Amino acid sequence: MTRWLTRVFPLLACATLGAWSATGLAQDIDPDPRACPPGSVGCHRVDVDFEHRDALFDDVSFDTGWVPAGAPVQVRFGLFLGGSTEVDLGGTVVTSWPPGLEVRVPGRPGTGRLAINYGFEIIARIRFDVSVAGVRYRWEGDIPLPGGVPRDLRLADTLEFDPFVLPGAMPRPVAAWDDTDMVRVFEVDLTDAIIPIPGIGGGFTLEAVAELEGTYRTERIEVGDAIAPIFMENAPTVVRPDPGATGFGAAKDTTVLPVGILGYEGVIRLLPGLFIEVAGRRFDLTLADIPIPVADLESETRF
Repeated sequence: MTRWLTRVFPLLACATLGAWSATGLAQDIDPDPRACPPGSVGCHRVDVDFEHRDALFDDVSFDTGWVPAGAPVQVRFGLFLGGSTEVDLGGTVVTSWPPGLEVRVPGRPGTGRLAINYGFEIIARIRFDVSVAGVRYRWEGDIPLPGGVPRDLRLADTLEFDPFVLPGAMPRPVAAWDDTDMVRVFEVDLTDAIIPIPGIGGGFTLEAVAELEGTYRTERIEVGDAIAPIFMENAPTVVRPDPGATGFGAAKDTTVLPVGILGYEGVIRLLPGLFIEVAGRRFDLTLADIPIPVADLESETRF
């Protein structure tokens, strides 16, 4: 038999595989030679999936969609609030024999996912599609928010990749990245101080934008009763008999556990600038782009 658990609880996922001897269950030998090492007498495969989630709180996702449906004038409102990172990995446990039980855990292409979701985003939009005197008018835009509330202070991105991102994989690590809308921190009118000319105005501005990059890489795959973990992409390890046993018998259960590193790099960019107003027209000049690191963290992730 083959048994595995793919989500024991949110911060731990564990997979259990069955490894058969050629004498015990020869009828279960996988006919697909692509996943079996050359020269192996028997081979068994089973797909396994792992999930990990770091959460400050449950994400909030609310979106009305365009309402009323089918109306010439429609509005849409949404609120997205995030505070989590998620990593998904999919692989295939390949067990072959003889002379011993050799175990490999290659990733299944396209089953990796890294998602970051922090901050908030507000959607308030209006659109119309009307005809007046035979002329069609179409438009879509933002509904002004009171008090100049920023619409997008959310750092959210999702990346799909090929697991397991062990040493030898390219790229390594994998990364998801996003930035917020530009926010004007303040604006100071310095007309009298720097441009004492009638009809010409000017001043100083400071804007800011936040950026976040989340990264993931697998450091090793721990296999129960193995002589060593798997440290390289697609590399094998060898499983030992149970303590005190001289052989494997008809079957052996063991565990497979990826151990990886989640990383975060957060930056706030400050952009000081000057503006000049002449005859109702405004000209802005950015003086500098100053990155300020605010987070550089790594933590071990055990699925």
